[in-house]
Amino acid sequence: MLVQEWQIQEDFELFRQIKAGDRKAFSVIYEKYREVVYTTAYLVLHDKTDAEDVMQEVFLALWAQRGKIEIKSTVKFYLSRIAHNMSLNKIEHNSNHAKRNLRYSRMNVNFEHPYVYVNNNEQRDTLNNAMKMLPEKSRRSLELVYFEEKSHKEVADLIGLSVNTVKTQVYSSLKLMRAKLHLK
Repeated sequence: MLVQEWQIQEDFELFRQIKAGDRKAFSVIYEKYREVVYTTAYLVLHDKTDAEDVMQEVFLALWAQRGKIEIKSTVKFYLSRIAHNMSLNKIEHNSNHAKRNLRYSRMNVNFEHPYVYVNNNEQRDTLNNAMKMLPEKSRRSLELVYFEEKSHKEVADLIGLSVNTVKTQVYSSLKLMRAKLHLK
C-alpha cells in the first residue's frame, strides 16, 4: 500500500511538471501509461489501429490541454477514463462515417471513376466539377478512401502523410463537396 501511495504522489508531481511544460515529465508519464491507455482503448474498440490512434490522441490532448486539466483521482485512472471516452467517440464517429459512405454510395454517381456507374450526365458533370475544385492532395486522399476503399492508414502510408492529415483532408473535402452540391 505504501508503494502505491508513493507512486500516486510521484505521478501527481510529474503531472504538476507537465502543467509547467516539462517535456521530460510528459515522456515519463507517456512511457508509464501508454500500454494502459492502449489496452483501455482496445477493449472498447477491438481494433489495433483505432486503439493506437486513440492512445496518441489521449496523449496529444493531455499535452495540449495540460494547463486546464485538474486531476481529482489518479493519473492512471484519469488517462484510462479519457481513453475510454475517446474510444466511445471514435465508435460514434466511425458509425457516422459508415452511414455517410452508405449515403454517398446510394447516390449512384460517377466521379470519373471506373468502379461507379451513372446514367445522369448532368449529375456526373456537377460532381466531377466539384471534385476538380478540391486541392490535389485532398482530392487524391478522398479518391483513395472512397473509391479504392483504402483505410486512412493505408492512404497515409501511400501518400506519405500522417493518418490525422489524411482524415482531415477527407473530412474537409467532403465538407466542401457537400457545400458545393448543397447536400446535408
